[in-house]
Amino acid sequence: MRLPSPVIERHGDFYVCRDDLLNGGTKRRALINYLPQFNATHFYYAGTVFGSGGWALAEACNDLGLDCTLLISDHAYKPKWTNKFSSQIEWQTPNTVTALYDSCQLKAEETGGIALPLGFDDPVFKDCLAAALREIDMSVSEIWMPCVSGTLANAAQAAWPDKKLNAVCVAKHHGNLGSTLNYQAEE
Repeated sequence: MRLPSPVIERHGDFYVCRDDLLNGGTKRRALINYLPQFNATHFYYAGTVFGSGGWALAEACNDLGLDCTLLISDHAYKPKWTNKFSSQIEWQTPNTVTALYDSCQLKAEETGGIALPLGFDDPVFKDCLAAALREIDMSVSEIWMPCVSGTLANAAQAAWPDKKLNAVCVAKHHGNLGSTLNYQAEE
């Protein structure tokens, strides 16, 4: 399956890759190549309304004709994408993502599905994500990106080892960012 190319906008001396315009974003691109390796039909993912992992998985599963169940920590804020995939979301009592992931693993074991790691923190997924990033024309010397889990930053290092990488972290616990410069967003 081929998704549309990312939109690149120029703002003065800056180029902005608008993969947020693709439903599910950049991780959806990687999931299209990552999920088939499992030879499974049902995937589970734990997350919050503030991350895009669940959205990316729901869109990719829809693309590939697969099923998914998203265990999402309930919150008053509900992104618009949750309406489209409401039948696939199991709203959970607010808890840590680690506790949500434990529930996710149990459900997957009970049903024979696959529980995907938090933030898709898996070397094979990062390779798929790096391959998707390499397809983006980034003929610049410096790149800025958002960071929740750190997976995107790690894949960007593999995709563009010659670039100066900067991550604006919007989560307190984002994992190892390697050589990417880290800027913590104010809460």
